[in-house]
Amino acid sequence: MTFLGLSQTAGWLLVTGTAAAILVIFFLRIQHRRAMVSSSILWERVLERKKRRSLLEWLRRLISLLIALAIGLSLAMAFGEVESGRAGREPRDVRLVVDNRPTMASLMSDGRSRLDHAVEQAGELLAGGSSADRFTVYDAAGAVVAAATRDRDAVRESLGQLRPTARALVLPLVEPGTETWLLTDGVGAAEVPADVRVVALYEPVVNAGVTSFEIKPQPTDPYRYEAFLEVGNFSVDARTVSITLRDQAGVQFRRAIDLDAGGLYRNTFDLGTLDGGELRAEVALDGDGYALDDRAHVWLPRTAPVRLAYVTLSGGLESLLGSVPHLELTVMEPSEYRPPSEDDTFDAYLFEGWAPAVAPARPTVLLGPPAVDWLPRHLGVQHEVGVFPFDAAAPLLRHVDLHDVAIARANIVDPRDAVILAGDESLPLIVSGLRPTRWLMLNFAIADTDLEQAVGFPILVSNLVEWLRGDAPARRVSLGTVAIDLPDARIRDLSTGNNVEARSVGGRTVFLANEPALYLATDGRRSVHFAARLDGRERSMVNASIFEVPDAELESPPEARSLWPILLGVAAILLLLEGLTYHRRITV
Repeated sequence: MTFLGLSQTAGWLLVTGTAAAILVIFFLRIQHRRAMVSSSILWERVLERKKRRSLLEWLRRLISLLIALAIGLSLAMAFGEVESGRAGREPRDVRLVVDNRPTMASLMSDGRSRLDHAVEQAGELLAGGSSADRFTVYDAAGAVVAAATRDRDAVRESLGQLRPTARALVLPLVEPGTETWLLTDGVGAAEVPADVRVVALYEPVVNAGVTSFEIKPQPTDPYRYEAFLEVGNFSVDARTVSITLRDQAGVQFRRAIDLDAGGLYRNTFDLGTLDGGELRAEVALDGDGYALDDRAHVWLPRTAPVRLAYVTLSGGLESLLGSVPHLELTVMEPSEYRPPSEDDTFDAYLFEGWAPAVAPARPTVLLGPPAVDWLPRHLGVQHEVGVFPFDAAAPLLRHVDLHDVAIARANIVDPRDAVILAGDESLPLIVSGLRPTRWLMLNFAIADTDLEQAVGFPILVSNLVEWLRGDAPARRVSLGTVAIDLPDARIRDLSTGNNVEARSVGGRTVFLANEPALYLATDGRRSVHFAARLDGRERSMVNASIFEVPDAELESPPEARSLWPILLGVAAILLLLEGLTYHRRITV
C-alpha cells in the first residue's frame, strides 16, 4: 500500500494508532457510582454477568469489535488516501527531460514529429505509478517547464506547450532518491550518464536544408550586394535537391542539384539587378521530413541612388555631397522648396540653416535649423561647447571621432522623446526621431564648428547618406526566444504580414520565433529587420544520432489504484450495518 499524503511510516502509524484507539475504547470499563439497592436487583446482575460470559455473548462482542475496527481502519486509510501497490514502496520523484532542440521537429514514419512522440511517451510515464509521485519537467536547455508537482494534468499541459527551439542539451544533476528520464533523438548528444534512463526517439529522416544565406556589399561598390548560399543534403543517401531564390517580384534563380549524402552546394549571386526588399532562399526535396531548414530570409538594402533635395542658403556641402556615390543631388534655395507630394521625385531632404513649417513626408536631415513647431522646442543658445559625449555605436557616428570637435555656437532644445546621439539631456547636439516623419537634427551649423577639418567628416557624410537611405541588412537571430535592444517595440512578421506577440523585459523587447521568417521591429523611433533561422549546419544534421532505431520498450511502472473511494463506501456500509444490528440486539 502507498499513503499519498503521508510517508510510509506515518501511514502505518495512523493505521496502528486507529486500531489501538478502537480497542482501548471498546474494552474500556465504565466506572458506575455506587448505590444502595434491594437484594433482588443484585442477584439479577449476577445472573446477567453469567449470561454475558456465555459463548453467544462472546460472539456478539467479537463481531461488534471487528465491525468497529473495520469502520475505523477504513476511515483512517481513506483519509490517508491509500492506494494498492507494493507494500512499503515510497512515492517516486520523477524528472522528465524532454529534448526540444530543433532536430526534434523531424517527422517520423507515422507523420508525427519526434517531439510529438516524446510528449506522448512522457504521457505514458505520467500515467503509471502512484498518484503520490511527483514530476518535474525540464526542456533540453535545462529550464524547468513544470515544477515538481503531483498535478499530472498541469504537467501534460506544460508538455503540450513545448516547441523545438532549445540550442543545447543540458541534463539536470541526478540527485539521490530521484528518477531521471531523457526523451531524445540522440542527435549530437554526448554520452548519457548511466543513472539516466533514456527513451530513444530516432528514425532516419530525408532532409536537405539551407545552411548559410548571407549578403554583403561588393568590395568594389558598397552599394552593390552579393549573396552567398550554401545548401546541404543531410539524408542517408543521395538526393536531388531543388534550390530557389525569390524576392518580392518573383523567382530570380532556380536549379535542381544532385547531392550525395552529406554533400554541399555553394554559390555566390550578384544582386546588383535587385532594388532592395526581402530575399528568400528555399530548398525542396521529395519526402523532406524537416521543415525548419527549408528556407532562409535576408533583407536587401535599397540599391538605387538616393535622390536628395539639398535646401540651403549657403551651399557649403554641395561639393562634398556631389562626390558621394549613389547620391543624386539637387541643390535649391528655400524659396524654391515645395512640400513633397505623391509624385515627388525626391527620396529625402537636407535642410541647412532653414526648415519648412510642415514636416516633409520623407526622411529629413536638418543642420542648425531655426525653431519650427514640428521639431523639438528651442530653449536658448549655448556658446563655446567643450567636450561632449556621443554614441559611437550609432550607425550615424560609426567610425567617427567627435572628441576633438569644437562647437562655437549650438542651439539648446528640449529633446522630448527624441534619441540623443551626441550631447546629453541638458545640451542635446545630435538627435533623431520618427514623428511626424523620420528626421535627424544637428543643433549647430557646420560653419560654427571645425567639423569640416576633422578626419572623420567624409565618413560622417557617408553615414548620413546611409541614414537617409534608411536601410540595412537584416540582423540574424536564432529560432526560439528572441530579445532585441529596442524597448516596447512592435514586431511584424513580413513573411505573413501578421503582428507578433511581444513583451518588454528590462528595456528590451522579447518575442518568440518558432519558424524561419523575416521580422520588422519598430519602437517609434527606429526600425530594424531581423532574420530568424537555424544557427548552424549542425542543426540540419538530423541523422547524426547516437541511436540506430527507436526505443520500442518503455519501462513505465503500472498505474496504482486509488482505494479511498472504496474504503469510504465500505465504512458507510458497515456503519449502516452496525446501526441495524445494534438496534436488533444482534451486536453490543
